[in-house]
Amino acid sequence: MLIPENNRIRIEKYITGIVNNNSCKLYAIYANPEHVHFLVSRSPEISEEQLASIVAESSNRFIKHYQETLQKNKVRIVRYLFTTEVNKAKIRLRHVKLQNSP
Repeated sequence: MLIPENNRIRIEKYITGIVNNNSCKLYAIYANPEHVHFLVSRSPEISEEQLASIVAESSNRFIKHYQETLQKNKVRIVRYLFTTEVNKAKIRLRHVKLQNSP
């Protein structure tokens, strides 16, 4: 799953929260379009593999949900714009009819 550049900071903040919520300390993070680099000191309560799995699974769910939400919002915006344009056209048509009425 690709990380769009305009959402890079949002993903970095999300992953920072995941790391902090698992008793680890994040020192640096950078989200590339295809993968993420981060430097952490991990808690002895969690292994490197567990932390990597938690971050990967959580961030994938987050990105997927975020992309679905964006897609739904785009459809809503297009519907709104279409409805608005149709309503404007109806208003213009009524205005023209009123001007042409005797």
